[in-house]
Amino acid sequence: MAKTKRKLTEFVRDFEMERRVKDCPVCKLPKEVREQIRLMRNRRIPVTVFCLWLKTEYGVTITANQLQTHGVGRHELRNAR
Repeated sequence: MAKTKRKLTEFVRDFEMERRVKDCPVCKLPKEVREQIRLMRNRRIPVTVFCLWLKTEYGVTITANQLQTHGVGRHELRNAR
């Protein structure tokens, strides 16, 4: 079966999303750590506490802005595809 051709706008959308996700430090975290983001948001755990947990337990520095950019960019939805 032939692959369906994407429209230019679809190609650009996918291209930009792949570039953003590739450069996102949150997307580079292990899946089990990224799953904790949903827990953090559902339980309304402050982002500063989450960032401190990442630094303390994993030695990773992620800023609140990077977490926000990850969420607003809907990277998790993209990763689920």
